Amino acid sequence: MTHPSNVAVSTNDRAVFTCTTDSTSSSDPVLIGWYYIAAGSPSLPPSFAPYCVVSDAQKPFYHTESAAGVCNLIVNSTQLTNAGTYLCQDGQGPYSTAELVVLGNYNIALLYTDLIIACLALSIWHKVFTNHKYSKVHFYRATLR
Repeated sequence: MTHPSNVAVSTNDRAVFTCTTDSTSSSDPVLIGWYYIAAGSPSLPPSFAPYCVVSDAQKPFYHTESAAGVCNLIVNSTQLTNAGTYLCQDGQGPYSTAELVVLGNYNIALLYTDLIIACLALSIWHKVFTNHKYSKVHFYRATLR
């Protein structure tokens, strides 16, 4: 059995986990099942993709692609809630694990927040100094000395 690799993606990106088995008989269905443990969760929930088929409840979020002895689990559009541990299991064999790290877009939010704060500061500065007894020219001269 080949273990899936850890994956790090940004939100809304696609993530792919690959798991292979030594059981490649064409008459047998793919025996690989996928499990997901949310980050911080202490327990293993039931498989959401037994025999390499995603359950109906999870189809909006995941899909699988399979071939002889291979099952790829695809996270369609990653969200922060998809972060955690993904486990594949070959029949009743041991689990193989991989971590999904989802990087949020907080940098953009922080930049936007900083921009708003800067605009508010400029607006306040403008109100204070246009209503002050000194003109802007006097203020600039005072700061240059």
